[in-house]
Amino acid sequence: MRQIRDLPLELAWELARHEAWLMGNPEGRRANLCSANLRSADLGYADLRSADLRYADLHSAGLSHADLRYANLRSADLHSANLRSADLSYANLHSANLRHADLRYSALDPSNTPNAEVDSFTIRGDGWLEGFRTRATSAVGRTLQNDRYYAAEVFSTSDAECHPGWYLWPTRQHVVDFSGDAPLVLVRARRQDIHRAGSKWRSRMIHVLGNA
Repeated sequence: MRQIRDLPLELAWELARHEAWLMGNPEGRRANLCSANLRSADLGYADLRSADLRYADLHSAGLSHADLRYANLRSADLHSANLRSADLSYANLHSANLRHADLRYSALDPSNTPNAEVDSFTIRGDGWLEGFRTRATSAVGRTLQNDRYYAAEVFSTSDAECHPGWYLWPTRQHVVDFSGDAPLVLVRARRQDIHRAGSKWRSRMIHVLGNA
């Protein structure tokens, strides 16, 4: 158990109850830190598995070596957070702000190598592969433009499906299954930039070719 004496009493109790819940203690409960103000909090080595951290303010928080497996960090503000060696396996990072975060030795470390599992895609003669995705994207706050390259500010090599990267699929039907009837575009990407995570694929960079 991490040292929690330096944390605010309410947060320390929340973490203690969460740890009890993880151990199966009936008096414990899952941590509900949705929208919590945890700015600059020292949560290094904290066991936050499955914790609800949606919309939490974790700006500049210390989360080095924290166990964040299956944590819900959707739309959390992790700007400038220390996530060095944090375990983010299967954490939900959809729309999380990770700008300027320390991501070394985590699944988001820029030096990580994607698994390049692209057997389902059409590979062009020039070595690039073609895929499909929606034209609309929340990542840049607008629709993707034709003949533009888009690089992921943060990219994950985790097996989690809700991690950062530019998502694409090998067929139109794959996109429809996930996104319905949204307008689609044809994109290309390099094999070495793609990581397969479950039933999804994401790339470090995509080039938008046009309407699908």
